[in-house]
Amino acid sequence: LSVSSEGRATMVAQSAIPALIVLVKRVPQDSPVHALCALALQYFSWSKSSQKRVVVDGGAKLLVQMSMFGTEEQTVRDREIARDCGVAFANLSHRPDLRKELMEDGVIDAAV
Repeated sequence: LSVSSEGRATMVAQSAIPALIVLVKRVPQDSPVHALCALALQYFSWSKSSQKRVVVDGGAKLLVQMSMFGTEEQTVRDREIARDCGVAFANLSHRPDLRKELMEDGVIDAAV
């Protein structure tokens, strides 16, 4: 559903981002659910109609947290999560009206 533009807008309007936040907090850190949630948020970040909600609903902050979860061994899943977080950060930072909140959420520290 989050692949198509219409699906992204519908899911975001139906509180998908807060649901993803709850889901990530309830599963172990090494769960594949983290990678899937990062991917879903990355898909949401592609739609201008969804970008503000990704930030306002806490999705950017969740991406920051997930980008810092990596293990010392850097598994393939850790790299996938980091890639999806980076793509989402890039998409969201194209919006000047979101940049201040993205900085407050820690995106710059996570990207370094």
